[in-house]
Amino acid sequence: MKKLTIIILTCLMVSGCGIKPSTVKAPKDAETKIYPRTYPDLNTH
Repeated sequence: MKKLTIIILTCLMVSGCGIKPSTVKAPKDAETKIYPRTYPDLNTH
């Protein structure tokens, strides 16, 4: 029973990671901004 619980919990943790999309779209106001960019933005300091 303990082994079955460990297997089920492991499967749930792995399946919770999700699938990453192949492409990511920038927000609607992206014309004025550059993507991708680093965080935190060093230009604001």
